[in-house]
Amino acid sequence: MESLLTILPQVVCKHPSLQCDLVEPLPIHHTYHQPGDVNIAGVISVCLTFSDPIDFSQHPSQGLQDRLMQINENRQILPNITLGFHIFNSNFSPGWTYFASMLLPFTQGKFIPNYKCGIPQNLAAIIGAPDISLHMATLLSIYKAPQLTYGSAPVMDKETQSVFFQQMFPDESHEDKGLLKLFLYFRWIWIGILVVNDDKGERFVQEVLPTFSEHGICIEFIAEFPILAFYSDFTDIIDNMLHIYHVLMNSTANVIIVYGEIRSMSFLRSLLQLSEVVDIPKKTKILITSAQTDFISNSIEKFMDIHFLHGVLSFAVHTKEVQNFQDFFQNLNPNNNQHDHFRKDFWEQVHSFLRSVRFNNSVGEKISFDKNGEFIGGYDIINWITFPNKSFVRVKVGMIDPTAPPEKFFNISVDSITWPVGFNQALPLSLCNDPCETGHCKAKKEGESFCCYGCWLCPEGKISKEKDMDDCSPCPVDQYPNPEKNMCIPKRITFLSYEEPLGISLTVLSLCFSLMTTLIITIFMKHKDTPIVKANNRNLTYILLVSLLLSFLCVFLFVGRPDKILCLLRQPAFGLIFSVAISCVLAKTFVVVLAFIATKPGSRLKKWMGGRMVSYIIISCSFVQICICAVWLIISPPYPDCDMQSMSEEVILECNEDSVMFCCVLGFMGFLALVSFSAAFLARKLPDSFNEAKFITFSMLVFCSVWLCFIPTYLSTRGKYMLAVEIFSMTSSSAGLLVCIFLPKCFIIVMRPELNNKHQLMKRKF
Repeated sequence: MESLLTILPQVVCKHPSLQCDLVEPLPIHHTYHQPGDVNIAGVISVCLTFSDPIDFSQHPSQGLQDRLMQINENRQILPNITLGFHIFNSNFSPGWTYFASMLLPFTQGKFIPNYKCGIPQNLAAIIGAPDISLHMATLLSIYKAPQLTYGSAPVMDKETQSVFFQQMFPDESHEDKGLLKLFLYFRWIWIGILVVNDDKGERFVQEVLPTFSEHGICIEFIAEFPILAFYSDFTDIIDNMLHIYHVLMNSTANVIIVYGEIRSMSFLRSLLQLSEVVDIPKKTKILITSAQTDFISNSIEKFMDIHFLHGVLSFAVHTKEVQNFQDFFQNLNPNNNQHDHFRKDFWEQVHSFLRSVRFNNSVGEKISFDKNGEFIGGYDIINWITFPNKSFVRVKVGMIDPTAPPEKFFNISVDSITWPVGFNQALPLSLCNDPCETGHCKAKKEGESFCCYGCWLCPEGKISKEKDMDDCSPCPVDQYPNPEKNMCIPKRITFLSYEEPLGISLTVLSLCFSLMTTLIITIFMKHKDTPIVKANNRNLTYILLVSLLLSFLCVFLFVGRPDKILCLLRQPAFGLIFSVAISCVLAKTFVVVLAFIATKPGSRLKKWMGGRMVSYIIISCSFVQICICAVWLIISPPYPDCDMQSMSEEVILECNEDSVMFCCVLGFMGFLALVSFSAAFLARKLPDSFNEAKFITFSMLVFCSVWLCFIPTYLSTRGKYMLAVEIFSMTSSSAGLLVCIFLPKCFIIVMRPELNNKHQLMKRKF
């Protein structure tokens, strides 16, 4: 109201030719005036129209009257000008509003439309309540009377009505954006709406609520305040109230927007009192009221129980306490002459002037209007705190400032808010369902609003550190989720080491067979001149035993932390050593076959007997494997690497080896083993006392079985266990050759030495 009074004197001062007479009061209104000297014409008549009942013993009009008296008594402020006002009561009735509007432009006491009888009087401005301003504009716009409202403006015709209308509320779009910011700040995504049943309520539902949905906010229900009129049926009103109460209390939304009008707070109070007569208990809700409702609530709540307002958050037009208001007028220059003449469209340069007013009030705030004639200002966010004696405190906890940068448009102090009693001063939630705990993510429910969802445990390898996450996030490659899947744990580094049971077991097993091989070599060297050692090429036997010893010792290249040297030597050494061993077995098989065939009369194969054939087989087979390994080391040498993907909880230190070349090495070994097994199998029944073919057949059967089982097992394991499978296959296949070929001979040499002579061997049939 003080802003209005700071504007109106400027209107007159800019147009000193304007002369207005005081209008005599009617019984239905309250008037204050000072007529002044009859020779000095200059009384400004300001009509203020309220739609709520006025208690003049408590109404702020007394303060307004006191300030007008101060201005009128000081001739230095507005010389030759007297300010006055009339207050009319519309009693919520459009009829009374139309009647008062018809009285204002004409001679007081002589209601003759379109005629002014007697002393002419000019109406300076009319200040109206928001709910009756549309009715005022219907008539007063015809007479081009300036109209101001202290609430949000109704929907008007821009060409015929709104041009004479001045809104004293800030742009409501700022309030709408502030509501959205408030809900997003507190993550209130499940809300209910109580809206007034008129054009403004329809605008709010049609234009504002869709923007809420775009930002992830869902509306559980929209209920309209019933239209209250003198002809309304009381039973229908009660039924409507019961319906709204049931919807309100059965809802799961904790936050309710009250987008109402002057009578909305009274209706809401009566609505909540239904808990005393219905079976549904009253739930604690957080009420968010619009600025329009907050503006008029001060006077209404004086006469009723206001406990239901405790903890309410309301939007209000931004204000600051104005001290020494009269000093403002001292700084005005009332003698500015714009050389303006009284033209026919004068009352309409008035509206242009009002829309171009710009000044700073006593608290340093800029007062101005935009190009559409709307007051440029923001909103305060008010928290209501009530007390048992029906008193209350309105605490400013935030602000909407449209003139600030975007990041400072919305400000709120959560610690300053007093929440309703039912929430125990904890930050309330307003969700369709309980938020998902950490370790879970949202899961959409078919057929329900997107704000309603289930919760799923995060899938393997993913976590959610916060509650109510839309999706789980994967852990870094060197980390894995904890059992609760709410944090990532660093993966432990693993490799086949000598300190763990698996590494120790494989190492001990390899050492045992290495010692056994060494013992057999010692026995054979000690009895090198005996027939059983000399049979089937003694040198070939030594080469085979040494290659088996090296195959057992080759295990040590696979155990331990892999480095560059070990990775380069590991697989090529394995492939070459085993190729030599199988080549020796293949050579032994051919020696047996050739020995049998060459003993036949007239055979031409006698020249291949001896070390010539053995050397050719071993050298040629080994050379092929050497070429394969050389190509491997040249085009794609193995190197130390770490595998972070194969195991969920481990980082595997390994040698990165070309799988194609590794398959080539194994393939060539398999080819030699298959040829050796086939030849030994065909020669197993040859009549020779020194025939090793049957022992070679068993040994190659073990060898082939081991490596055939190795392939699927190797491909199905990961990490150090894959390496352990390869080591076990190397050890077991080498042990099979050692046991099947040499154990029977060692038994005769050590346990039955009497049989280790040529005569006895010729008599025995192995």
